[in-house]
Amino acid sequence: MIRQSENRKDKIVGLAINYLKRSGIKGTRMDALAREAGISKRTLYQLFGKKEGLLKAAVDTEFRHILKDLKIIAGIRRMPRKDKLVGSLLVISRRAFEGSHEVHQQLPGHPVYGVRFRAGLHKVIEYLTETYFSNDKNQSYTLLKSLFNFLSKCAANQIKGISEVQFREQVIPFYLAGWSHRWNPEKEFMRQINVDPVVP
Repeated sequence: MIRQSENRKDKIVGLAINYLKRSGIKGTRMDALAREAGISKRTLYQLFGKKEGLLKAAVDTEFRHILKDLKIIAGIRRMPRKDKLVGSLLVISRRAFEGSHEVHQQLPGHPVYGVRFRAGLHKVIEYLTETYFSNDKNQSYTLLKSLFNFLSKCAANQIKGISEVQFREQVIPFYLAGWSHRWNPEKEFMRQINVDPVVP
C-alpha cells in the first residue's frame, strides 16, 4: 500500500512538472492537476498540503532527474571527458528550453520556489565542477554559474534571438573556450553577435 501511494505521488509530481514548465507558477492549477490525475482536489491537498508543497516537490524532483541524467553520462566508458561535459550541458539546455518563457521569468526570483531552484542549480554546478575539473574549481564553478544564468535568460526570452540550437552550437562552445582563456564568455558572445537584452 505504501509503495502504491508513493507511485501515485510520483505520478502527480510528474504532472506538476509538466504543468509548471508549460504554464508557469500561476498557470499550474490544483483543480486541473487533480482532474488529470484522476483524483479529487481534496485528495490532492491531503497528499501535498497546499499548492506550495506540490510545486516544491516538482522543483526538487526535476533537479533530481537532471542529476540522474548527468551521472549516467559521467558513467559512460570510453567517452572523452570533454564530450561528457558537453553532453551534460546539452541535456541541461534541452530541459531548460522545454519550459515556457513564463516559468523561467517567474521561478529563479520567486520568494518561495526560487530558493529551491537555486539550491538545485547549486547541486548541479557542484556536481559538474567536482566531476570534470581537477584544477581551478572556483573559477570553473563561477563560469558554470555564469553559463546557466545566461541559459536562464535565453529560456526566459530576456535575450532575444537565441534559440536552443544557437545556444547548443554557439554559446556552449564559447563558454568552453572561456575556461582556457579566462575572459567573460557571455559579454564576448553578445558583443560578437550583437545581441541586446530584451527590455522588460
